[in-house]
Amino acid sequence: MKFFNEWDALKMDFSISKVALGGMTIVAIISSMAAYNAYKTKTVLVLPPGMTKQFEASGNRLSRSYFEQVGFFLSDRLLSVSPETVDISFDTVVPFLTTDPDALKAIRAQMAAQAEEIKANDIYQVFYPMKMTVNEKGRIFTVEGMLKRMSGSSTVSGSKARINFGFDVRGGRLIITSIEAAI
Repeated sequence: MKFFNEWDALKMDFSISKVALGGMTIVAIISSMAAYNAYKTKTVLVLPPGMTKQFEASGNRLSRSYFEQVGFFLSDRLLSVSPETVDISFDTVVPFLTTDPDALKAIRAQMAAQAEEIKANDIYQVFYPMKMTVNEKGRIFTVEGMLKRMSGSSTVSGSKARINFGFDVRGGRLIITSIEAAI
């Protein structure tokens, strides 16, 4: 009799274990589906230091405020420079640049030429962004503003300037494919 009592107890434990295992399997499947869905449809909200507005990046779409904030940041880094800060300013732009070797080489050559001119002529310049436009079909966004250039203690020029950024968006990440400044 003792054998049958233990057998019945083991059958009961086995039945309870099957139900618990089935429940845990269902919970694991639901959790996996929820995690995958959250990963696939994620929206990133960013408010980094120095930025003034919240902006969004979701999939291959970027909000206008994203372009505005990043455009103002990049134009400042590229156009508000001095002989002492030009290299550091340009280095902060590199994470936004494309990984395509030919395009990257062209952009770096432009930046090196500009840095050399700024150092050789002892130019201090400040860019005041005023307007930003986005052409998503043409994959270009433009920042316009005033550029003040000084050499030593005298103002060399104060004029309107425009900088065009060719771009691509991959996985919510803005990638700069070209830079063209009209000073």
